[in-house]
Amino acid sequence: MSLRRLQDGRRVFVVEGFRPQTLRSRLRLQSSSTTVVEYRRLFHQIFKNHNHGMRMITAYKVIRIVATFGTIGGTKIDCLDGQERLLRWTAMYRATVLQSDVDVGHFPHDLHHVTAQAGHSESSVQESDIGLNSMEISLGDGSRFAILETHSLWNDHNQNTHHPDYILRVSVTALRESGYYDQNIVPLVALLNVVAVSVLTFQDSDLFHRALITLNIAFVEMSIRMTADSHLPSVGYQIRLQRILNEWFVILMMLLLEGMLQRLDRNKAVERDFEEIEAECLLPLTTWTKQQQQEQQPPLSLNRKRGAAGAATASPMPKLVARSPMLQQLGGVYSGSGSVRHKKHNSLDASPF
Repeated sequence: MSLRRLQDGRRVFVVEGFRPQTLRSRLRLQSSSTTVVEYRRLFHQIFKNHNHGMRMITAYKVIRIVATFGTIGGTKIDCLDGQERLLRWTAMYRATVLQSDVDVGHFPHDLHHVTAQAGHSESSVQESDIGLNSMEISLGDGSRFAILETHSLWNDHNQNTHHPDYILRVSVTALRESGYYDQNIVPLVALLNVVAVSVLTFQDSDLFHRALITLNIAFVEMSIRMTADSHLPSVGYQIRLQRILNEWFVILMMLLLEGMLQRLDRNKAVERDFEEIEAECLLPLTTWTKQQQQEQQPPLSLNRKRGAAGAATASPMPKLVARSPMLQQLGGVYSGSGSVRHKKHNSLDASPF
């Protein structure tokens, strides 16, 4: 309730949301509060000076339809024309508008066209008829009682051009600021990936160190991914930033898997080499044993007294062993001509064993 002066010099007393009949019934309340006493005093002053150009009008309430809504600061109501009941609301509001066509798949480089519609409904509605989505904006200071008659301000995000009342549509192009991700998150993760690729310079025998460095970098990137997800919008599809972080994490796991496969292949190669060496050694021994059994000759004796007989008996063995190039490369007890290279050992004479 406030006193306003019109442009033509007339003074009009504005009562927010009340007709004179409603105000009379409210003033009959038995209360000692400052608000009711103040309303009672102002009411008698209005009707006492009614013949001096002062009139009472009603400032109607405003409702809206958005997701969430809040008032920033107080609301000021100015009466511009008492006869036309033209009022002006001056306030700041914070509203959350739901956009059905918003796509954040390219976050943080996403561009949106935010559209808001505001319309004034000329029809009056009762307080019980106001829907749950129609909530009050704000009235001026001093409005304490229920509103029985109201005009509506529809603030909707829908692309509806067939609204029965006048609609003011406002469209704003919003580009998200991506400096936080472009200058902090992405360069840091890219540098970690470069360090992770450098483990390829390690030998396959250093698998432990390669795996240790790679897993540490993977855990750091995982923590960065969880921090970034806490700031990302909650949607049902994969955002491009999430896909990039997932691909980098897969690359780290592939580097670790490559090192394990390389180590496994090296172990297999070493086993094959030992099998070839064993086969090269067993083949001459087997052939020589069969030849001795066919000739029914006694086995070689390590006694030095046998002399030339022992050397003659051992002659087939050096020739067979000399055919093995593997033994020649590995240190070779025998030369290519079949002669025996005797090592300085007192227990061996003509026989290589």
